[in-house]
Parts: sequence; structure tokens; C-alpha cells
Amino acid sequence: MWPFRRRRGKVNTNEKGELNRKFSISIESADRGLCFEANFNYQWRIREDNEGRVLNPDAVARSLLADAVREKVSAHPVLHTNEAEWAANHQLSKQIITDRRLLVTGQVRLRTLPAVEEEARARIAAANHARLQEAAETARLEVLRDRLLTQGLGLVWWIDRYADSQFASGDPGEKTASVVEAFKTLTHALRQDSAQANSDAAALLRARMEELLTVLENPELASILEELIAYLSRQQDIKKD
Repeated sequence: MWPFRRRRGKVNTNEKGELNRKFSISIESADRGLCFEANFNYQWRIREDNEGRVLNPDAVARSLLADAVREKVSAHPVLHTNEAEWAANHQLSKQIITDRRLLVTGQVRLRTLPAVEEEARARIAAANHARLQEAAETARLEVLRDRLLTQGLGLVWWIDRYADSQFASGDPGEKTASVVEAFKTLTHALRQDSAQANSDAAALLRARMEELLTVLENPELASILEELIAYLSRQQDIKKD
């Protein structure tokens, strides 16, 4: 009968820090729903002064490493792989003390899968297209506003725009009067809107002025100013002597 011989398992070896281990997870980037692939290379060992038993130290080590870098990685867009990787490894260069039963060290390599990179670039293109459309629409509306408020030409442009409806069947006089009245209503609203924006700025300025005057009326500040003026006057008299 063969004598029983206790085999040296991987866990025992790893408790002495002799075994490099690897694992991979996905970590979400700053782009919602798009993830980096994170490949960890790590090792751990149980501290000699630990006060409790670690039931699954390898799982604990993996969890600690992932938690240590997740916040740093998720701050970067998925196309900024190098920046995210540098930030993650800088974080791993610090001692992980979340669980004092283990000493864990490691490093991580990040990569972006081709499909994820394609999705990220498509999102950027869509966002840029939307911004261009918005800028074009804003420019068009600004031109329209300026045209409506241009003295003399605004009404002419407005009447010309609806000329076909004015001289269609029916009374052109009534239709023209309606078009002119609509123009007056529209331009009045535009001017009121512009005046409201200006009044908001004026109100803010008035509030700042009242704040300054309130401070200047403070008796303590007035006393300090009087002392400062008196001091400067004495200095000026000394220079004259």
C-alpha cells in the first residue's frame, strides 16, 4: 500500500507569493454601455499578522484589484485606452489596504475590442453631426430674427413671403392687413424677449451694486477706511517734512 503523501496545492504556493496569476474582466468606460477589456496579472499572499481566516483568498484578491481600478478606468472614454491604463496602474502602484488579511500586488493591461471601438466612433460622429445641425439651425434663426427686426426691410420681407396667399382668391386687402398684424405681433414678441434678456443682466448688475453699497455702509468697514485714510495722510506729511 502506498503511503499517503500530502500534495502541495496552488493555494499553499500562492500563500507564499510564488505564483503569478491572471484574470480578465470588463470595466465600463466613461461612454455609457461601452467597456474596456481589463487583463490583470497579479499575486497575493496572506499576511503573517492577519487576524482572520481567508476562505477564498484568490477571489478576494481579484475583487480588490478590480475595485481599486474601476473608478479610475471609468473616468476615461473607451477610445482613450492608454490614458485609462496609465491611471489604473498608477492606482495599483499604491498598497491595497482594503482587506488587511492579504497583501495584493498587480498590474493591468486595457484594450478596446474592435466592435466597441466602432460603436464609440459612430457615437462621436453622430454627436458631431447633431452639434453641426444645431449650430446651423441657430445661425438660421439668428438671421431670421435679424431680418424680422430690420427697420424697413422686415415688413417688406414678411409681406413678400406671404404674397401668394394675399393675392389668391378672396379680398387681398383683408389678407394684407392680417399679414401686417401678424408681423406686428411677432416683432413685438421678439423685442420683448430681447428686452427681458437685457433686463436680467441689468438686474444682476443692480444686485452687485447693492451688495457693494451694503458692504461700504458697514460701520466697521467705514472705521477701517477712516483709519487707513488718516494713516496715509500722516505718511504724506512725513514725506513733505
